[in-house]
Amino acid sequence: AGLLLTMGVLLFLLYRRAVKPVTKMRKALVAYTGDKNSAKVVKEMFGIKERNELGYLADVISDMTLEIDRYNKENLKVQKDLYDAKVQIMVSQIRPHFMYNALTSIAMMCELDPMTAKKATIAFADYLRGNMDSLKQTRPVPFETELEHLKNYLYIENLRFDYLLNIEYDIQATGFELPLLSIQPLVENAVKHGVGMNS
Repeated sequence: AGLLLTMGVLLFLLYRRAVKPVTKMRKALVAYTGDKNSAKVVKEMFGIKERNELGYLADVISDMTLEIDRYNKENLKVQKDLYDAKVQIMVSQIRPHFMYNALTSIAMMCELDPMTAKKATIAFADYLRGNMDSLKQTRPVPFETELEHLKNYLYIENLRFDYLLNIEYDIQATGFELPLLSIQPLVENAVKHGVGMNS
């Protein structure tokens, strides 16, 4: 009887010092995967008073959940800043005066050259679509994709400036990727200061 009592006491102490804390950690982590409530995890881990590896592990779990929260908040901010930047890029590329000039050129071509007007309308629609796609695109795109977008832009500008704008493509490499709409500001600036200021 004494031996059984001793074993019972030892099992009880083992449960309190090892099994119970581990079970508490497991439940807290399972709950965290669902509700992402780090404050609740920290509170549960603070209740583990063992001064051993389990107590150290509880502290690590608390720190880990807080670090995950911090990372998630920073990641959300980065995603928001990235989205805002993309919106600004899109808006900057579709300036009111560019749209006005493009539509005016197309309207004139409707009488002078309907086929060119049709082609210009398609190029303008593709150009607008490319700018809208930049809001959803988070990864680099093939250079060919960016080049097609530039060709649509330059085709529209060529209708406006005619012989004043001379376009030559000297493409020596294509097998690489880059951020969407990363080249267009350079090309647009070249058109603006090279031709637009003199027209």
